[in-house]
Amino acid sequence: MLVLSAPEAGDAQLRAQRAALGSVRTGAAERDLVVLEAIGSGAEARDLRDRLGLPADSFRAVLIGKDGGAKLTAATPIAPQTLFAMIDAMPMRRSEMRGPR
Repeated sequence: MLVLSAPEAGDAQLRAQRAALGSVRTGAAERDLVVLEAIGSGAEARDLRDRLGLPADSFRAVLIGKDGGAKLTAATPIAPQTLFAMIDAMPMRRSEMRGPR
């Protein structure tokens, strides 16, 4: 799961991250990558930010593993290649790539 947090929907870094992910939909789907957004100051956005310890006044991208732990947190957009490399190195993903035995 990738959590994107930004103070407003027009945030330049949020738009850049969305654009980068939009160009790699197939790769994201192969990795079961779900994107959640915490935008603005609504209750749901605040709750998600509080759970992850994210600031409300700036962009953050957080990669969460299937085990629920934060694997990567960045204050700038994360390149899809970086995301995919991290996901592919995770034990559960490596098991999935090996296929059924």
